[in-house]
Amino acid sequence: MTRVGSLSRDLRLRDQIDACADSLLSNLSEGFEQGTDRGFARYLYIARGSCAEVKAHMAVAQLRRHVTPEVADSLRKDAEQIGRMLTGLIDYLLQSDRKRRR
Repeated sequence: MTRVGSLSRDLRLRDQIDACADSLLSNLSEGFEQGTDRGFARYLYIARGSCAEVKAHMAVAQLRRHVTPEVADSLRKDAEQIGRMLTGLIDYLLQSDRKRRR
């Protein structure tokens, strides 16, 4: 989505959206490698923040008319669903609180 249309030419916004997606994936991966559930959860909080950033950037992209309201709404809903899934996993990890995950 960030490589087509006028959004591809709004370099700063495009790069911010791409960075959020990269951050989300990187924090999931890095967190999974942590030795404790709390350590994993800490990275999931950061990943959830990246979801919130995507929602904010979609609002900006819509205001700048880079995406239609329907596209922005669809992407925001996807980010909200991912955020809810991350929250569920965080809650589970904090309740189980295993000191050694391996």
